[in-house]
Order: sequence, then C-alpha cells, then structure tokens
Amino acid sequence: MPKVSEEHRTARRDEIVQAAMRRFAIKGFEATSMADIIAESGLSAGAIYGNFANKADLIGRTVTSMLGRRVEDFEREIAGAGVLSPADMVAIFLRGTPAEFDPRLLAQLWATAAVDDNLRGFADRIVARIRTTFRTYIQRWYDETRPGHDPSDVDSVAIACVGLCQGFIIQSAVVASFDGEGYIAAAANVLPH
Repeated sequence: MPKVSEEHRTARRDEIVQAAMRRFAIKGFEATSMADIIAESGLSAGAIYGNFANKADLIGRTVTSMLGRRVEDFEREIAGAGVLSPADMVAIFLRGTPAEFDPRLLAQLWATAAVDDNLRGFADRIVARIRTTFRTYIQRWYDETRPGHDPSDVDSVAIACVGLCQGFIIQSAVVASFDGEGYIAAAANVLPH
C-alpha cells in the first residue's frame, strides 16, 4: 500500500473540515450527524474516521481552523498597516469575517460552548488569542497617540473590541435586517479613534 504524504493528509483533513462547516452552518452542531458529513464530503466513513476520532474532534478542528485562519489573516492585515486606532482594527476584523466563514457557525459555537466543556475550551482559547492580538496593537496605538495613558485603558478597550466583534457576528447570524456597515460605523463611534 502506498504511503500517504503529510501534505495529502492535511489536504484531506481540510476537505473534511470544509464539508463539516457547510453542514454545521445548515443543521447546527448537534443535529449534524457524521453520516451528513460523510455525504457532504463525498468521502468514505473510513476517510473521515481515519482523520477524526469522532464528531467532537471534528467540531473542535472545524472551530479552530475557521477562527484560527481569521485571526491569522487579521494579524497579517494589521501588522503591516502602521498604527491603527481601535475603531480601525475592529473595522478590519469585521469586514474580513463574513468572507472567511458563515457567521451562523460562530453563533452556534458560542451557544454550544455554554453547555459543552470541550467547545468552551476551544472558544476560550480563540477569544483569548483575539483579545491578545487586539491588546498588542491597542497598546501600540495608545503609546503613539496618548502618552501617559492609564494602563488599564488598553485592557478595557481590548475587551470592548472583542465584545463588539462578537456582537457583530451574532447579529449578522440572527437579525434579518442586519446592516454590517452601519454596525461598523456605530462601533467606530464608541471606540477611541
């Protein structure tokens, strides 16, 4: 039997994760069965279970992949943009979010994480990473634009930025008349800029 390269395994895992994301967005984490994911992917059960131990493992990988990719893209975008205000950072994060994944997935993640310790762990780590990223660049902005600022301001604004991002995602997933650009403009009005 030919040996499967790590690149092939990674590509196969990514293919499965993409299929799982599509099904989770439609049916939710709980209602989506492994049979649904197998059908969506067009792969065999062996291909799925050869890469993921169970549905919980697949959900965790899906969430980590989805959010990890968005955070990496966000970090790249703001790292090369010079000194940005917190309002500008939130706008960059939010404008890229719908392009990266279906917001319904995150709404489900937060709802499910409230009752599932494994998902809570994934959510907690991702939110901490996003908050740390915001904090790092908010610190730079405060140091550049407001010397002598109260150090607690940086943490407070980072927490608010994450909350505004979560609010955008939840509202875009559940409010039919949601106006993303209007939300971003409102966020800019309440954040330091």
